[in-house]
Parts: sequence; structure tokens; C-alpha cells
Amino acid sequence: MMKVGSVPGGKLVEVGGEANEVSPKKNSALPPPSGVRGRAGLCDSCEHARRIESDRGSVFYLCELSSSDSRFPKYPPLPVIQCPGYKPKI
Repeated sequence: MMKVGSVPGGKLVEVGGEANEVSPKKNSALPPPSGVRGRAGLCDSCEHARRIESDRGSVFYLCELSSSDSRFPKYPPLPVIQCPGYKPKI
């Protein structure tokens, strides 16, 4: 028996059996908005972001603004498309 559910973004998916859940971030066929490059979005080119790679090969982006401003999460969900603290690397 297949169940139909929804994921964030309003897409309906079949759950169970051969079907896979659809994640709007991972499986989107749309290109990122202009100015947003890479899987981390704005963090890829932000002066405040520090790329951290774990011993297991996972990659995270630490937002250094989080240490002085609680509006910014320490490890923001990626890709970051808008950010009031974004400052391009020079």
C-alpha cells in the first residue's frame, strides 16, 4: 500500500515501496537564484563563513557572526539564499 504525503514546498510524494521522498533543496531541477553559487549558496563567498570539514568528510559552514549576534545560526541550513549579514570576500 502506498501513502501520499507532502514535504516542505508543497510537493506531493509517494512514501514507501519504490518511491523516494523529494527534498526541494536536494532534488530541485531549478538552478540557484542569480548570484548564489555552489551548494552552500551565499556562504561559499561570504567573509563571515568558515568552511569546516569533519573527520568523516562532512562539510559544514560556521557563521562567525553567530558569536556576536543571535540572529545568525552557528551552522545555517544550506543553501543560504538570503542573509542580512552577507559580505562578499575580497
